[in-house]
Amino acid sequence: MGKSLLYLHELRTAEHLAEPWTEAAKLIKSLPMFSARDAVNPIEGMPDPAVITHASGKPISQVNAVNDRGGQPFLRVQPGRLIYEVRDQHALVSCVETFRDARTMARLVCKPKRTTARTTEPVRAATEAVGPPTDPAPKRATSPRTRPRTTQPDAR
Repeated sequence: MGKSLLYLHELRTAEHLAEPWTEAAKLIKSLPMFSARDAVNPIEGMPDPAVITHASGKPISQVNAVNDRGGQPFLRVQPGRLIYEVRDQHALVSCVETFRDARTMARLVCKPKRTTARTTEPVRAATEAVGPPTDPAPKRATSPRTRPRTTQPDAR
């Protein structure tokens, strides 16, 4: 996929980012088998850009079929702020497989996040619904640590 590196730290992100590529795969027939070499001309004196991104959460994604005036059609897949322009069927298959593989690997490596903080909302709601106890809790007659004294002397 060119010079892009996407770090995926969460399973839900990997699963979410595979979805627009699955949607784009449905539009494969709208792309030519091979793209024209001059479809994206390099800028003289400037190297091709590279992107390194840490993806998290579930960014809004879009898939658009674009028909250039006089040029070949292409797909624009935009997960979050990244934009991929896919210009032929072979490139699309490569991208779909890459994100599908990333999702598969994330299922093996990433653990689903667990909530560590306990919520007291259900307990509070139940207490309000039932109300406070009407009778105070019964008190023990004797402490479990103290023994009753005997009045008889030891027979030693």
